[in-house]
Amino acid sequence: TIDLVGLGLSLGYVQAHRARTREQLQEVLTEKGKGPVLIEVLIRPGNRHDLGRPTTTPIENKRAFMHYVAEAKK
Repeated sequence: TIDLVGLGLSLGYVQAHRARTREQLQEVLTEKGKGPVLIEVLIRPGNRHDLGRPTTTPIENKRAFMHYVAEAKK
């Protein structure tokens, strides 16, 4: 019930969009413009029956992310 698009605009986002379909999301992602940009993506509840479980811990994920960011800065 929260208008995230309106909230984003009121918080200073230059653009805010809502995507309900894959096509809408693709359109928003290919738009050229100034940012920051907020994109609310509406999805169906649930998950795939064949979705695997994580094999790494949250700490391992944090370290991998920090390593990735450090490497991207080089």
